[in-house]
Amino acid sequence: MPNYSIPVEIHHIIFANDVANGCQIGGFSTANNGTTASVDYVAFVGNIAYNSLQGNSSCTSGFSIYQPIASDTLPGTHIFIAGNFSYENFDPNPCAGAIPTDGEGIILDTLDGGQSGLPHPYAQQVVVENKLVFLNGGRGI
Repeated sequence: MPNYSIPVEIHHIIFANDVANGCQIGGFSTANNGTTASVDYVAFVGNIAYNSLQGNSSCTSGFSIYQPIASDTLPGTHIFIAGNFSYENFDPNPCAGAIPTDGEGIILDTLDGGQSGLPHPYAQQVVVENKLVFLNGGRGI
């Protein structure tokens, strides 16, 4: 039986040509789990996130990369977000027990790891290109 309590990096994930609508916790998102487990080598390509923030347990966004942790130090693009549409993503009020703070179309959230004390900032290449982001509750990007 595998031991799932050991922190791992999840890497080489691709979401391509998908639609997120009516989601409880954001459209397309990644997040760290503690200070040693997160994602790396992630691609969101050709996706649509609209009206995707329905739950109020947390404040979220259409596309979100939250505190990634590098799985290696190889050069090149590690996070690639391209050709996506994000619109009409509004956090409910309240979300996470407070006034909405997110609702961005696309957010690269705290790459320095400062919100939960990650040991190292994420220093790998991130590319966000060819996107259409409008009518969201927070900032566009």
